[in-house]
Amino acid sequence: MDYLAQNTPFYIWGILVFLTGVYFTYTAFKVEYYNKAIILSIAIPSLAFSLTIIGYDSGLLSPEASKKSCIALFYVCLISLLISHILKFFVSNTPEE
Repeated sequence: MDYLAQNTPFYIWGILVFLTGVYFTYTAFKVEYYNKAIILSIAIPSLAFSLTIIGYDSGLLSPEASKKSCIALFYVCLISLLISHILKFFVSNTPEE
């Protein structure tokens, strides 16, 4: 019971991030082409991030490896969000012909 109480938040975060990635991936295939690239650039890092969290909790990854991969995936998510906002800005400001 003590093990479950200590590790539950990581599993909850892992599952929530995984479901978010699945939702973004599902949404990506229902929208236009340029939106698909933006959404997948957010979905893929979030899926990898959740697998990193679950891998750390299950003992498959060492603490140092999981820490480095979580930091790298966090920056990938931030860069993906930045790129998506930049692309959204340029797409919304293109003149209609």
